[in-house]
Amino acid sequence: MERVLQKLTDRVNFNFVGTKNKFKTSCFSVNFILPLDAERAHLYSLIPAVLNSGSGKYPTQRDICKRLEELYGADIVVRNFKRGSMQIVGFSLDILASKYTDSEFHMVRKAFDLLYDIILNPKIVEGAFSPDYVAREKRIQIEKIKANINNKSVYVHDMCAYTMCQNEICGIPILGDIDKVEKIEPISLFSAYKYLLNNARVEICFVGEENYNIVYDFAKRFADSLSPSFSNVLGKEKAEIHVVQSVREYYERLDMVQGKLAIGFRIPHAMRENRAVRSVFLHMLGYSPISKLFMNVREKLSLCYYCRLTCDSHSGTMVISSGLENTDFDRATEAILSQIKDISNGDFSDAEFESAKRSAICELKYIYDNIVSIEKWIIVNSAYCEFEDPEELALRIADVKRDDVCSATDSIVTDTIMRFEGTINIDKGEYINE
Repeated sequence: MERVLQKLTDRVNFNFVGTKNKFKTSCFSVNFILPLDAERAHLYSLIPAVLNSGSGKYPTQRDICKRLEELYGADIVVRNFKRGSMQIVGFSLDILASKYTDSEFHMVRKAFDLLYDIILNPKIVEGAFSPDYVAREKRIQIEKIKANINNKSVYVHDMCAYTMCQNEICGIPILGDIDKVEKIEPISLFSAYKYLLNNARVEICFVGEENYNIVYDFAKRFADSLSPSFSNVLGKEKAEIHVVQSVREYYERLDMVQGKLAIGFRIPHAMRENRAVRSVFLHMLGYSPISKLFMNVREKLSLCYYCRLTCDSHSGTMVISSGLENTDFDRATEAILSQIKDISNGDFSDAEFESAKRSAICELKYIYDNIVSIEKWIIVNSAYCEFEDPEELALRIADVKRDDVCSATDSIVTDTIMRFEGTINIDKGEYINE
C-alpha cells in the first residue's frame, strides 16, 4: 500500500493511496477523532446524520440525493464508531472514477463541493440545527439503541464489554441511553458540532484513481476552513491498564429460547503491543473456520450454536460470546477457558499453528480487494497514530514463532463471566415461573 501522508495543519492529516487502475470507483472520507466523552459521545453520534439531512445549498435530504444521482450515482455514508478510548465520526464519499465519465475532473470536484457543503455549511434554523431534522434523527438513534437490546446476541456481547469497562473511558457507549438522547435539543447539538469542529483531530483519506493535486487542493481547502490548532491535541493515546482483582460473575434471565454466555478477558500488554502475535493467537482461537473455539467447543463437543470472538486491543479487552442450552453453561465455560489454556501450554499442532498464520495473512490480503476496506484500515490505524502497511504486517506474522504465542497468551486474565438464561420453554411455549 503506497500511502502518501501530508500534514496539512497541526490537527489535519491528508492520506492519499493510488490504486493503479484496480477499481472503477474512488473512496474519499473526512473523519473527526476525539477522546470518548460521557457527556458528548451520544451528541457526536447524532451529528453526522443531522448534517446529512440537509445543508445550506442542499436544504433537504431529497436535494442531496438528487445531487448524488447527478454525480453518476455517488454515495455518502455517515460513520460513527469507537476504538478503545477514541470515537470516530465522519463521512465517506464513494464516487465513480473520473476516467469513466465525460467530464474529466469536473465531477469529482462537484462531489467534493457537495461533501464540503454538508459538513461545513449545515442548514441553520434560528441559530441551531433544524428542529425537524434533529427530532427525526433522535428517533432513529433511539431505535438503534432499542434494536441492540432486542438483538440478544448483540445485547449479551455489549453487556459483557460494558460491565468490564464501566468505570473506564473505553466503556462509554457512543449511542448513549434513551433518556440522554431524548433530552438532546437543537441548540445543544449545534454547540457540540462547533466543539467537534474546533477540537477534533481530522483524518482526510482518499483511495482511488484521481489526480493527486485535485484531491490535495480540496483537502487543503477543508483544512484551511478549520481552526489550525486545538486545545486537546491528540497524539498516540496511552491504553488504559486494568488490574483484575477477581473474576466477576453475573447471572440474568432474558425472554429468549437459547441461553447466552459471554466471557470477558483482559489481554496482556505484550499482546496489545505485538500486533503480529496477537493476530496469530486470535485466528488460532476463534477468528478462522478451523479455530479451536469452532472446531472443539462448537463442533466436537457440540456445546453451543455459535461461538464468537471479538477483541479490542486498544482497550485491552477480549469477549467470547455464545448461544447454548441452559444446561450447558458450566461445561461451555470450562471448554472455552481450556482452549486458551491449551494455546498457552503449547497444546496445538504445527498444522494448527501454520493454518492460523495463513488465515491471518489472507485476511490482510483481502483488504486490497475492497476500496472501502483500504480506506477503513488507514483511518482505524491513524486514530492511534500507529499506521502499518498490511503487507509489512503480513511479513511479521510469517515470522511469528510458537513460543511467541504461548508466552503472550499465558498472561491473559479472565475478568467477567456473564450467564443469561433463556426463560422461554420451547415445548410448552410459555415462560418459566420466576
